[in-house]
Amino acid sequence: AHQVGHGGSGRNVGLVNAGTWVAPDALEKVLGSVEASRLNTALGAAPALVFATIDKYRIDCQDTRTGNLHMAHNSKGLADLQSRAEQWQRRGANVELLTGKPCEDACGTDKVSGALLDHRTGTVNPMAYVSGMALNVVA
Repeated sequence: AHQVGHGGSGRNVGLVNAGTWVAPDALEKVLGSVEASRLNTALGAAPALVFATIDKYRIDCQDTRTGNLHMAHNSKGLADLQSRAEQWQRRGANVELLTGKPCEDACGTDKVSGALLDHRTGTVNPMAYVSGMALNVVA
C-alpha cells in the first residue's frame, strides 16, 4: 500500500473552489430550480467548510483564503465570465468581475481581458491537507 495522499488527493492542484464549471443557470435547466439551488448552495459553502476543518484540526497546509481567479483571454471568454458573475451575484455569492487595471494587478499581466474573482475560495497544499486529515483520523 502507498502512503496517504499518494493518489489524486495528494497530487491535485489544491484549489478550494465553490462550484462546478457549469454555470448556475445551466444547472437549473438540467436539474430544476429546487435541486440546482440545493447543489449551488452546498457547493458555494464548501470552501468555508474546508477552511473551518483546517482551523478545527489545526492542519498546517499552507492554506490561502484570498480567492481564486478564472481568467479570460479574449472577448468571448470575458462575456462568459460576465454572465457567470451576474448569475453568482444574483444568488448572493461574493464574486467580482475584474477588468482593466484591477484585473492586471490581480493577474500580473495585461494580456488577460478579464477575471472572475471568487472571494469564497482559496488554495491548500493538497498533500499537507490530506496528511493532516489522516493524522487527525488516527489521533
